[in-house]
Amino acid sequence: REIIDIKPLEVILKFGVNLHGRIHITEVLEEDCSEHPFSKLKIGQKVHARIVAQAEHSAKTGRNLKWELSIKPSLLKADLEESTASEAELNHSINDIIRAYVVKVDAEWVWLTVSRKVMAHLFILDSSVEPSELKEFQQRYSVGQAVKGRIIGVNREKRLLRLKAFDNQCMLENIDDTQKTVSSIAEHTKEGDVIGGRIQRILPGVGGLVIQIGPHLHGRVHYTEIVDLWVPEPLSGIHEGQFVKCKVLAVSRQAEGSVRVDLSLRSRKLDDSTTCAPRFEKINDLCPGTEVKGLCEECESQRVFHHAFSNG
Repeated sequence: REIIDIKPLEVILKFGVNLHGRIHITEVLEEDCSEHPFSKLKIGQKVHARIVAQAEHSAKTGRNLKWELSIKPSLLKADLEESTASEAELNHSINDIIRAYVVKVDAEWVWLTVSRKVMAHLFILDSSVEPSELKEFQQRYSVGQAVKGRIIGVNREKRLLRLKAFDNQCMLENIDDTQKTVSSIAEHTKEGDVIGGRIQRILPGVGGLVIQIGPHLHGRVHYTEIVDLWVPEPLSGIHEGQFVKCKVLAVSRQAEGSVRVDLSLRSRKLDDSTTCAPRFEKINDLCPGTEVKGLCEECESQRVFHHAFSNG
């Protein structure tokens, strides 16, 4: 079988008497290989391939489409019945780490192919935690590019996986029992995670921010969790649509069944090595006579409601 064309997602071959086949990008190397599948292939090269699916008949042209071929080493050695049965099943589960290849890039999603019959998609806010990278989302991906990700959703009916880009933030951690139930609802977001977000709304007064952190998931940033240092205008430089790096402070289920996600944009929360003035996190940190700085939340004729911010 001779290679006659190499495209971003497939290799075209001719074989037999005027027959043509294609090798899908996922039918070249084993899943644990890091090199690009087509890096060692060239036009005119002859390869030993195995037919994995018959050519389907096209109603539009009246001709047979290309035969589906594979040169994956394990499949060339495997029994035909074993390989057919394996392909028919969707053997992917939540938290599996997989490699997929870019098929299409939209404004909010990257669509990828995992195999000939399984697709995946990656949401913009799951692609990175860095605002600069989120801003360049579409420029960071190209057709045929390999993407390594952790599965955070499986739709077996549509044979579609949802991925989160794999980096140091994606390393699997133990989730305690109090977080397991809520975490599944909150799209696998858990306390302590550092995630990418996008400011959806700036609430009036000292209401804080509403941050989008998933396709259908939002979190809240309290007014005192926007910056570390005491500044008169914490919202200065903040605008709707801005990408931000957040730390998840808490994930909880409300009485009506909705999920509440509390977030922080403070650099001290994001990076433990960052030094700044200590802050009062609990009521036990305060005692009579303690000098504090804070924000005025409400004024009445005989009292002022004050939110303690720091002692610096």
